Amino acid sequence: MRRDVVPEPSAREEWDEQQWERFMQRADARAAKYQELYETLAAHPDRERLIAREMGWDLDPESCAGGVRCPECERQSECEAYEMLLLNDRAPRPVEDPDGADLAACFAELRNIPAYSRTLDFAEDVHAFLRSAGVVRVDDEDVRAALRAAQMAPAQVAAGHGIGYEGDSLYGNIALCKRALRNLAACAEALGQLNLRGLADASGVACLRARADEAGRVIEQWIASLRERR
Repeated sequence: MRRDVVPEPSAREEWDEQQWERFMQRADARAAKYQELYETLAAHPDRERLIAREMGWDLDPESCAGGVRCPECERQSECEAYEMLLLNDRAPRPVEDPDGADLAACFAELRNIPAYSRTLDFAEDVHAFLRSAGVVRVDDEDVRAALRAAQMAPAQVAAGHGIGYEGDSLYGNIALCKRALRNLAACAEALGQLNLRGLADASGVACLRARADEAGRVIEQWIASLRERR
């Protein structure tokens, strides 16, 4: 199976913020390729295997990892092919999830991080505003851009928390928070475009853009606190 994953710390030198950013850019390119393939092959009966071939994934859980089935595979959590099977509801699932409790605890911790709670509230407000304005149309590029950017901001803060706070993981955490900042700016820009096109109320857009600035300042404070841990 060909996968681009973060090497084990023992197998590479420690990464700084720029190296983490370059890695994430490569991940973005792979995600964009997957999305394009998914949309192009949406109606194809053998979509999953065609996508897997183009992405370089081995989608056969019987033969992957030397014949170990997914529920018993120790590399399950880092396997893109398994994640894709999950998305398409084709993956065999373990009876018990040993990481489930840890994952639930991780999400509980997130609410105590202002950068996460503020961006999550902002994302919910953006969706509510667009819905009330009657412009939640997935075929509109600016609507899609605003929604996606708003939703990515808390997701990236959460991903940074998941990476951790030790060693060069801290740099990855910071790099993800910087990406969350850029997504807040991208959301504000898309909302502005909707206003210019007459699709969204000017006062509502102005309020949300001010909220985006406020959330951005909270993320900047969080980044500053992370850098103090170096």
